[in-house]
Amino acid sequence: MLKIFNFILMFIFYFPFFTYGETIKTTIVCNTKIFQDKITINGEIINKSDIAVYNVVAVIYLDEKVDKYELGDNPPHGNLNFKTEFMASDLKPGDYTIVIRVYFEERNGAPHKVYHQSKLRYKIDNAVSKLVITVKPPHINKRAIFQKKESFFDVTLVNNHNDAIKPFIYFFLPDGFSLLKGIVSIELSPGKKEKIQIPLEMEFLQEENVKYIGSLWYEYDGMHFSIPINGEIELIEKPLYFGLYLKLSIAIIFFLFCIIFASKKLFKAHFI
Repeated sequence: MLKIFNFILMFIFYFPFFTYGETIKTTIVCNTKIFQDKITINGEIINKSDIAVYNVVAVIYLDEKVDKYELGDNPPHGNLNFKTEFMASDLKPGDYTIVIRVYFEERNGAPHKVYHQSKLRYKIDNAVSKLVITVKPPHINKRAIFQKKESFFDVTLVNNHNDAIKPFIYFFLPDGFSLLKGIVSIELSPGKKEKIQIPLEMEFLQEENVKYIGSLWYEYDGMHFSIPINGEIELIEKPLYFGLYLKLSIAIIFFLFCIIFASKKLFKAHFI
């Protein structure tokens, strides 16, 4: 029983987190061509590490338009190529954000994802958005052991157009993080200011701030507007309150005492 008690105390005061072990560096190279009625995106995924990566999948986003390719395995210092086409006749003139999200796995099955972000301008010289967006980056306390490691993107939108608009927002997060909502949209009347929160969580421990990207898009007056978003998820270290540990320790000690007391009574009753 004493060994069990020591183990529980060790679990309380030493709570290990696990991260994936191998170092992998993957780069995405992208070029875009507009010819006649087609927009062609050519991509190359370069494995710059000394180990192979497996089950590579490339997902190409042109704001709300999506295409996907399963590319197989990428050997050490190898490369994989893909090509996707979007029909220009389906697009309104304006600005677009291209995001390429690449998934792959280590040999032990540990998942990873990397991104590329760029802009595309179609059939216009300039598109001035009158939507103002401000994103306050999430803060997550790495030392919050007994709390979910969740936070929010605090997004503020101001519509300076003369008519209502409906913007869409989506974030792309690095390894170890996931969104708790998908694409978020909101109706904004002229002159309206709106604040929204988009939740995310940390799935396994990260040691340093990590970068995220995203895009916001909407249509107005026959044109398409798109605003790239980028920033860092800030990881902070707030001290944990010792009182929480103390209360939990007392509760566990009391629980163990009850088990020992009950065990002794059962043992005596067995021999009476």
